[in-house]
Amino acid sequence: MPFGVLVGLLVGLPLGVTGVKAQIGGMTGQFTTQLPWTQIGVLILVILMAALLAAAVPVRNATHIQPAQGLTS
Repeated sequence: MPFGVLVGLLVGLPLGVTGVKAQIGGMTGQFTTQLPWTQIGVLILVILMAALLAAAVPVRNATHIQPAQGLTS
């Protein structure tokens, strides 16, 4: 779960900046990048909380059955 957030940031941020440079960079002679780090941090926390909530029911169900029963169903 945190691995997906990390990979998304490592791939998405550079691709997003590159895309903006490709679209806007040719129109202006100079291009500077300022990322909204506060918003990115809040978004990471929201994504991690959503992932934890989405995993809560399957984890609870998996802990309440016998291992052999989980393999057969």
